[in-house]
Amino acid sequence: MKLDHELKIRTFLNDKGHHDSYKDIRKDCERINKMVEVAQNLEIDLDSELVKGVNAYSSRLISERNLRKQRDLFLEYITSSDHEKVNKLQGLIDTATENNVEVEYISNAEKLTSQMAGNIKARETLKMLQDYPEREYPEPEDPNDKKKDKKAPPKKKKKGPAFPTPPWAEELTEVETKVGLMRKLANDRDNLKLDKDFLEGV
Repeated sequence: MKLDHELKIRTFLNDKGHHDSYKDIRKDCERINKMVEVAQNLEIDLDSELVKGVNAYSSRLISERNLRKQRDLFLEYITSSDHEKVNKLQGLIDTATENNVEVEYISNAEKLTSQMAGNIKARETLKMLQDYPEREYPEPEDPNDKKKDKKAPPKKKKKGPAFPTPPWAEELTEVETKVGLMRKLANDRDNLKLDKDFLEGV
């Protein structure tokens, strides 16, 4: 009787390793664990490696189900994603990796995480540039310009309203870096799901 139960369990594990729909996973996990429970109730001493295999199977599939379900829920809301959602999906990716979930599902979730993070970065960068008032930066001096009259009095600049300078904009190079980043993100608009209204703001 022991061999019959073990054969039944092994056959199930081999036949139900892949699931086209994650909605079938919970049912199959319940079925395989029920098989183990029935054998234990009959006081059948199942092979320890087989029991470990059942536990690993259940952990892998539950991780896969959680990952695939969450990915599907977030897939249509990239434009409204936030850091909390990115962290949640990344946590599911980490757990799925630990439980040896199929690479295909992990890769799909990693791509979505990258899209969500990129969309967030684009929105944050645009807001920083829009919130920062335009200012004039001194032109770099040309050491080879000998025609310049060193004794000429400096031109007086019109005083504008004072505004606090954010740390990222203290140097011109940092501002140029932000502008370059914004341009790069905007060029990836299809992948990051940046809509027409957003691009008009850029």
